[in-house]
Amino acid sequence: MPNKKNLNPLRRYFSGGKSEKGEKIYSEWFRSFDDSKGYLNRLSEKEREDYQNRIFRSLQKKLDSKENVFSSQISLRINRPGKWFVFYRVAAILAVGVLLSLAIIHFSGIADSEEVPVIVERSNPVGQISEITLPDGTTVWLGAASSLEYPEEFSDENRTVQLNGQAFFEVEHDRDRPFIVESGPFTTHVLGTSFNVRAYHDDADMDVTLATGKVEVFVNRNAEKLILEPNQRLRYNDLQGLSEVELVDASLAKMWTQRELVFIRENFATIAKTFERWHGVEFVFEDESLKKETFVYHFKDLSLTNSLIILNELADFDYEIDNDTVFIRRSAE
Repeated sequence: MPNKKNLNPLRRYFSGGKSEKGEKIYSEWFRSFDDSKGYLNRLSEKEREDYQNRIFRSLQKKLDSKENVFSSQISLRINRPGKWFVFYRVAAILAVGVLLSLAIIHFSGIADSEEVPVIVERSNPVGQISEITLPDGTTVWLGAASSLEYPEEFSDENRTVQLNGQAFFEVEHDRDRPFIVESGPFTTHVLGTSFNVRAYHDDADMDVTLATGKVEVFVNRNAEKLILEPNQRLRYNDLQGLSEVELVDASLAKMWTQRELVFIRENFATIAKTFERWHGVEFVFEDESLKKETFVYHFKDLSLTNSLIILNELADFDYEIDNDTVFIRRSAE
């Protein structure tokens, strides 16, 4: 076994010696790994660090059998003055090549030693809602034009799902595994509770409404953390980066799961977006000021035409439906 002082930085690092250069090579390789299935992206920072350490230990054992390769490389270069950079570069390339080969084997064999979670994706087209039961017994009502991703089996550390769109969650209590919803600018942590999330990636306005229990919401864009109590709603505007918490009747937040749409002082732009997702149309406002008109109304199983008739009685505008496009304009004098 050669003296650790004579080993190249990467080999010294794997041999247990202090080597900032070796650690940097390994870290940069790990971060650049082509994770085509998105496994690493779904891990938390701590889980990713643990996983990196497990790979390190596994590769460390495998590299012990490669000692002769490194020794011969060292004997060719170590005593030639002025050639350290060349040695480092060649040895590093050789070592990383070994690492890559072993890592491919390691990752391809994960299913045998440590199962890579199978990710389930559920999505709804416009106008459709669905009820989903997650592996832990949690019930999710997934909204129109929305998608949800979750592992076929949750880990022992947490229960993490990814949402684009709207969903109402009734979370099964588990004190040892927090339930985490990642949705646009929000990361919502709960143990067992019921709440609504509306976070479409193409909407500026998003919100989390708590019905029962307690949730902890991280607004990732501005590193803000808020605790919500029942009947509180966190509203966030992604364009302005502003968030506010307000009191609401949280029972209304679930009514959409019964195909009932309740708008309490909502502007026309928000209502139009909702109608687009429920009726598969596109709204075009010929007068931008009409987007700011606010309404209070309860729609239950109403067609698009009937809904517009009701809104038209509450505000001064004209509308025209042309195939899948709804034109909204100011009423003629």
